[in-house]
Amino acid sequence: MVRMLIILALITPSGLNGQAVRGAFCHAYAGAGVHFSPSMQRDLRSASLLGKELQVNRLALLGGGSAFALLTNRMLLGASAIGYSVTGATGRGQVTMLIAGGFLKAGYLFSFRHRVMSYPYIGLGVNGTLLKVSNGTEDETFLVTNHRIAPGRYSRFLSRGVNLEAGYSFEYVLFPLEQRRTNRGAIIGVQAGALIFAGIEDWQVMSEGGAVPLLAQALSFSPYVRLSLGLGAFNLVRMRTRPRSFMF
Repeated sequence: MVRMLIILALITPSGLNGQAVRGAFCHAYAGAGVHFSPSMQRDLRSASLLGKELQVNRLALLGGGSAFALLTNRMLLGASAIGYSVTGATGRGQVTMLIAGGFLKAGYLFSFRHRVMSYPYIGLGVNGTLLKVSNGTEDETFLVTNHRIAPGRYSRFLSRGVNLEAGYSFEYVLFPLEQRRTNRGAIIGVQAGALIFAGIEDWQVMSEGGAVPLLAQALSFSPYVRLSLGLGAFNLVRMRTRPRSFMF
């Protein structure tokens, strides 16, 4: 895969006729992801909690935003944030899982042709996962290690961790790029990728602060497709030497 990306970078023409481009852009995005968290769901399906009928919904609506600086060597550096929630319920109660994370990101601009930017990106950061467990029974107390959830009540648990993101983006610049000026305007795009959220600490009871080791540490995997809308500003820079076909 790495070799394929390098070869693609070498043979992809930029379409800017011997010029480099630098600038910055930011966007907000929304889309759909597929959520997988088998270890957490296994523990929540125990007979003393929500029961084996529990099914947490796979499809999640996610949203967030990012900002990038585009350097003249085609490197992209930036940051982003993303979040989504999933729910599940049985006759015994309900669970809601809210996941949010922030990333430092890097990318590489493969091409900027006919006002279409094409680039892969990766991100590494930290996250927090909030788990809300509601007891819907009338006379049974849920017991999570030494923590009790009374009938008709709920408890919230928090786990912190690290997250990883990798994906590919195509974005269309809705304004012409001209020399000797700063070009500004709107950008639309589409990204496809995957997120991994991994807890690095036991769940903590938010109202008490104690650890709950009985529940598996937070771990989820979410491939996604999302649409973006944002703003950008770019400058064209003339290269001093004659570029090869893969350079600006």
